[in-house]
Amino acid sequence: MAENARFFFSISRKSLQKRAVRFLHSARDMETPPYEIQERTFQFACRIVRFCRQLSDAHPVTRKLAFELLKSGTSVGANTEEADAGQTKPDFRTKIAVARKEAKESVYWLRLIAATDARWSQHTPSLLEEANQLASILTAIKKKADENDDR
Repeated sequence: MAENARFFFSISRKSLQKRAVRFLHSARDMETPPYEIQERTFQFACRIVRFCRQLSDAHPVTRKLAFELLKSGTSVGANTEEADAGQTKPDFRTKIAVARKEAKESVYWLRLIAATDARWSQHTPSLLEEANQLASILTAIKKKADENDDR
């Protein structure tokens, strides 16, 4: 008991706040996507990776489709991160446009997997919905960036 008390009191206030934030993020209802686009695209990529792992024992053609999905689904988040680190406004717009393109490509691969292998069709609707939402959000970000550039 004394060890636990020492441990508790040795945690700094800042560290405790960070842990609380991490706990709240991990305990968040998965039905509600995060507000920040970078976190949301990261979580989407994680879901894509988990889904593609499940497909590793599938038919060889389905595995090839899963590989394409893995590339496009994880690229959405990577390009969003790159856009955030963009050095110029055109660089930002280009990376956001690529992220949008990859989200739309993910929709295609998910639809194709669901249409050609019935075993996986029950797993794709939530991923399809998220990919479509991300594409819409990224389209809005791109339009806003273009509008701001015209001013």
